[in-house]
Amino acid sequence: MTALITTAESLKALTIVRSLGRKGISVTTGSASPFSLASSSMYALQHISYPPPLKDPRGFIHTVHRFLTENQHDVLLPVHSDDTLLLGRYSSLFSEVTHFPG
Repeated sequence: MTALITTAESLKALTIVRSLGRKGISVTTGSASPFSLASSSMYALQHISYPPPLKDPRGFIHTVHRFLTENQHDVLLPVHSDDTLLLGRYSSLFSEVTHFPG
């Protein structure tokens, strides 16, 4: 199983990455920065940088969707409420390429 975790600069994301990684789930982290707290975890196998969701919502959606289209992941887990609300508006788009709980 593979998961993409957003807002990788947060402590919540780091906790999620560690928990999933310990269960053997392959984790990709995502953030608006090329480096983030959760991406430094030994369980984060890959990192994606995307435009800041609040400053460039279209760029954020496009980048995450393109990444998931090109890199199969079983689930997309947004961590921050802003990411969750924005991604939720496009749940039908993301449900074509991954599982999006919501």
